Amino acid sequence: MTIRLNGRSLVTAALARCLQLRGLDVVLSDEAAAPASVPRHICINDVAISLLGDLFPDLGQAPIGHALTGREVIWADDPVPRLVAQEARVVDAALLTERLFATLDVTRRDEAAITWDVNLPDEAVPMLSFGDRILLTATVQLNNPLQPSRSLMESLTRGWIFLAPVDCGSAILQVMLPTPADAEGQLAHMLSQSTLVAPHVGEIGTTQCFPAAPAIRLAPTRGHRLFVGGPGMRLDPVSGEGLPTALRSAILAAAVIAHDGREPGAASMHYLDRTTATLLHHLSGCRSFYSDAFGDDPVWRLELRKSALAEAALRNVSGVSEKPEFRFRLEGLKLVDAMPPRDAFADRVPIGV
Repeated sequence: MTIRLNGRSLVTAALARCLQLRGLDVVLSDEAAAPASVPRHICINDVAISLLGDLFPDLGQAPIGHALTGREVIWADDPVPRLVAQEARVVDAALLTERLFATLDVTRRDEAAITWDVNLPDEAVPMLSFGDRILLTATVQLNNPLQPSRSLMESLTRGWIFLAPVDCGSAILQVMLPTPADAEGQLAHMLSQSTLVAPHVGEIGTTQCFPAAPAIRLAPTRGHRLFVGGPGMRLDPVSGEGLPTALRSAILAAAVIAHDGREPGAASMHYLDRTTATLLHHLSGCRSFYSDAFGDDPVWRLELRKSALAEAALRNVSGVSEKPEFRFRLEGLKLVDAMPPRDAFADRVPIGV
């Protein structure tokens, strides 16, 4: 079995490693399904660091990005900042991707007999988006170093703002806005309101905007085509779970591909149900976060309404329940039959017997 990966990313590198551990052949194509663009620097949490370490044991021999010890947060009605201890790192996503691929034996050839295609561009399978909000990003100079090295996150009247140092003198600035209209003006207004982040922000570099509302590929598997990571599902950055979830989807995708020859269709359906359930759970968390912080803002209420309508449509079409039962479960890198739910009355003797 030969699997072609389209595009180089942290997630396709993780998938390649999982597939090779299952003894499958992997070839690489530079063609990739949108979205292909991501911020240059990203902040990854301890879960993502652990998953990458498990998949790429040699990665720990050299430092990965800039280490953070925690984050300082003002959210909604917090009277004072809360300090949350959690390991994280700010990394250059492109450099880390190259480091991961350097450890893999992946050839660049398309003439092999391809069995599966991963992240192949396919306009016939659109993404369903749960809103219009955007993430504005920039590299900024720090007015003073953050000691101890930590990230800052603050909710304001129209969105939230996040700052994480890349080194002692610069940082990534991320701003969540409910609409792309006048993004630069919204950024200036939010910085004028900020008491936690703004005092550290010096010169602001070139800004970029990225779609930030959750989204899902309506058919993440289609025949022997599969979407993994961002091309299959996008999470709102407020959760901090984007990369961990994408890496888990790579592990699951490898298990699905390896299993599919034994039960055609069943493993792919499991991937679809798992992906949908993950997205629905994520939407519930976003709704809670944003209702607490921005429930009185009319623009955010409209954004949350758009999300709710799309969520209702997805629930109706997918049939995935609030507490879904799955056909399979992961055991290492393999799909195995899920244990049937235990009958609570199985051990009781029926009355009258």
